[in-house]
Amino acid sequence: MPCQLSSLSILPAVSPGILGSSRKTPFKFAKGRHSLCRIFLPPASSAVQKYQPTDRRDVKLSSTPSYDLGRTRLGIGVSLPALFPKNWQNQQPHRSFSANSALVNTYDGSAGSRNSRVNRANAQKALFEYLHETRSLQFADADHISKNSPVFLQNLLAKVDNEHTVGRSITRFLRYHPINEFEPFFESLGLKPSELDPLLPCDIMFLSDDEVLFENYHVLCNYGVPRSKIGKMYKEGTDMFRYGYGVLYTKLQAYEKFGLGKPTVIKLVQCCPTLLVGDVDDEFLQLLEKLRTIGVGLDGIRGCLSDKRSYSWSRILKMLIFLDGIHCSMDELAALIKSNPRFIFDDSGKKLFILVAILLKLGIKMNNILVLFVQYPQLLVGNFPKHLSESVQFLAEIGMTSDDIKNFVFPCQSFGFLFL
Repeated sequence: MPCQLSSLSILPAVSPGILGSSRKTPFKFAKGRHSLCRIFLPPASSAVQKYQPTDRRDVKLSSTPSYDLGRTRLGIGVSLPALFPKNWQNQQPHRSFSANSALVNTYDGSAGSRNSRVNRANAQKALFEYLHETRSLQFADADHISKNSPVFLQNLLAKVDNEHTVGRSITRFLRYHPINEFEPFFESLGLKPSELDPLLPCDIMFLSDDEVLFENYHVLCNYGVPRSKIGKMYKEGTDMFRYGYGVLYTKLQAYEKFGLGKPTVIKLVQCCPTLLVGDVDDEFLQLLEKLRTIGVGLDGIRGCLSDKRSYSWSRILKMLIFLDGIHCSMDELAALIKSNPRFIFDDSGKKLFILVAILLKLGIKMNNILVLFVQYPQLLVGNFPKHLSESVQFLAEIGMTSDDIKNFVFPCQSFGFLFL
């Protein structure tokens, strides 16, 4: 029963009906404690009509007067948050009284992102339950796959129509539509979706059907290799995942017997997976022996290795032999490597050869080159050799002589010792 305030009619927000009026009248406000109200002035000669529609989505208001009140635009059937305190949003649930969804105010702009996070969490849970409970994968394996395959999960979510029952819908979908389990598995190992097609098996789709691959995968995990790095190892050294029982672990232990610590072995096989394919790399063993002769251990400089790069052990070995042969002592060479060990693995020593060639062309004596590197190790860092080469070429093209270029690049007051 509506309450009457003079000629003003107010209905509580819980009223299931929709009120209509055939005449536009001035808008007034009522003070009260009601959460949400519809407020309008009915004609004096006509009574307010109330009817119950069968479907609120089919309702169309023939006449909807609206009033511009500063920052808030109000219309019949629209909630009036401006009439209530600012913290009203935290006290009352959001309600809409309009048959048109376009009239609904959005109080929380992050609601969509929250729903998206909730949906992803539900999808992860459904995939985990499928892998662990239905497919009997180990808990750690199922948990890692479900949490580290976002593209696969997004494709699963695209197959779900009802956003309010994502978990149940995906569970139902997985029950009646078996998936190729290698897709989320390889994605969880750090591979991009664009890299998967040539790696997917042609005749199987369940991980349990390839026991050899999964056994070698567990060998690497148990040894300490991060799961997210195994994808690169599989891509560059697939053969290691076809080894029989115990073979892969034996190869890992072999490098420890050569004097390398376990953390160094883990870093090495991440950066160069081919070390585990076939026989032991003789050039790598010669490099280890050369470093020991100089007085530098690979364990001390493993932080310079990066799985984003590839390495040529033979070229690095040639570089060390070259430096050892330019009339310098082992102590000087060891000091150079210890002060700036990154230059050894930076482009596998290619940059150093370029830099030495430029310095020789500028007239610097061979026996002074190592002294220059020791005193100015920044010469070996980053793109300095490339920039120096481009600068020398530019100066030569504009007509400068070799002596002028030498004095310009290495002023005598600072580098005079190089030309003695």
